[in-house]
Amino acid sequence: MSFQRLYLLLLLSFTLLLPLPASGQENQDSEPIRQLLEATDPSEPLTIHRIHLRATPLLREFYRQRAFQPAWVDTNGAPQGSAQLLLAAIKEADADGLSPRDYHLESILVLSSLLAAHPSPGLAAELDLLLTDAFLLLGYHLLHGRVDQESGAPQWQVEHSQAKLSLALHAAAAPDGNPQAILTGLLPQQAGYRELRATLADYRRLAEQGGWPQVPGSTTLRLGDRDHRVVTLRQRLHRSRDLSGTAARGDVFDETLEAAVRSFQQRHGLLADGVVGRQTLAALNVPLEVRIRQLKLNLERWRWLAEEFGRRHILVNTAANKLELIEDEQAILSMRVVTGTPYRRTPNFSDRVTYLVLNPYWNIPASIAAQDILPELQENPDYLAQNGIKVLDGWNADSATVTPDTVDWERLRTRPQAFPYRLRQDPGPRNPLGRIKFMFPNAYSVYLHDTPARELFHRQTRNFSSGCIRLERPLELAANLLAGTPLDSVGALRRALFDETSHDRHVRLPSPVPVHLVYWTAWVAPDGSVQFRDDIYERDGLLAQALTTPPPMLASR
Repeated sequence: MSFQRLYLLLLLSFTLLLPLPASGQENQDSEPIRQLLEATDPSEPLTIHRIHLRATPLLREFYRQRAFQPAWVDTNGAPQGSAQLLLAAIKEADADGLSPRDYHLESILVLSSLLAAHPSPGLAAELDLLLTDAFLLLGYHLLHGRVDQESGAPQWQVEHSQAKLSLALHAAAAPDGNPQAILTGLLPQQAGYRELRATLADYRRLAEQGGWPQVPGSTTLRLGDRDHRVVTLRQRLHRSRDLSGTAARGDVFDETLEAAVRSFQQRHGLLADGVVGRQTLAALNVPLEVRIRQLKLNLERWRWLAEEFGRRHILVNTAANKLELIEDEQAILSMRVVTGTPYRRTPNFSDRVTYLVLNPYWNIPASIAAQDILPELQENPDYLAQNGIKVLDGWNADSATVTPDTVDWERLRTRPQAFPYRLRQDPGPRNPLGRIKFMFPNAYSVYLHDTPARELFHRQTRNFSSGCIRLERPLELAANLLAGTPLDSVGALRRALFDETSHDRHVRLPSPVPVHLVYWTAWVAPDGSVQFRDDIYERDGLLAQALTTPPPMLASR
């Protein structure tokens, strides 16, 4: 159990043991809140000073459990210290790429001022409800993100977090509760999130200092060139800390500057040749404000992930086309991968690898059969036989083989959506799954696998698949996952793969291994370098737009 969870449990236990106020005082303090909550239909959101509260169902339950006693104001109607700590947490939401305005900041400040000037039980009750709603909404966004990963729409699926949110709220509202610390405890606890958050603060400071200059012109700059643009290039790389201050002068492109350009290229997923060509110049001239936005978007993507990644897990960043096997927060294996094209994008989700398949068949998805295989058949009637592809009459284990000559391929070509068959490719050198695949059954039919197309791993941009993830060194990954079994070495796996009887052989892992498919266009590498990648799937713009949409209401259950 994490320290944050233990802290919340202890605070809640302490709260439940506290005596309630005397009945007279309780009735006096609770009546304004009770009246506000009961004045609204339970199925409708509560409105305070034209602000629609987002968590009305949870609000009602929270105050019912505490006999409608205020959580943030004292018996005189004045905000308690915990209210100030909550207000501080709301103001700090910007540090996580969130907008404090979403959590009623302006209304809370206005109500606080009104209450100070004109003490009123009614105003105090309104402020209390507003603060509670802000806590619940901010808490949810820190726990699960503001936007739904799959739909791209603002989310509030409270079912899977209601218990934790309720626990956190009760602990924060305890007499000695610290809502600021409790909300911080709801953030992702991985070092990667903290480092990205610190980078956002650093880039904002850089923006306040004037940002970085644009490198003019379009011609290539390389080692040995003397050009007035080199001066600006040095300044640009100095501002992003790719070049030390002592080397930030001069109009000659020297070896020190070349090394700085290589550093910049490596951080941006470019060919690190030290030459400032078209792609490198374009990356250099991305405005700082765009990079700040990228950092904020990827903090949101972190919040989508599971609270625990697993002591041992696989992490695939589809924006970087890279896989890492992580153990105790250290990468013990790293490799290049090939991911989906912009038209057949690799999805992002978390699951668990449970088994491997040696020398797998490839059950060709119906969409690929219709869009890719049928056109090939039109050009070459022998395509199926030449590629070891059989036709089956269904997707069951006992489906019968169909003779290709009996199929009306021309009719299917004109009506591909009605494709009734399963095409299955035999194991072998032509099979695009290669010799091994890693299975984590999911709704997307996506998995990790070997590939015969080894040449693609030498390319900088590697988005060529139909959605699955092709591995540069699959046998090394398999040997690691099968540690402690007879197949825990590359040599043993090779022998098994070339056994003629091992077609479609299923091998269960000793224990399931979590796998996380993420799309990070900005992150901090273990060496501390800030990494950026192109938004090849064009997801950043959609996410940025969704983050500006008002948070939805929590529907009454």
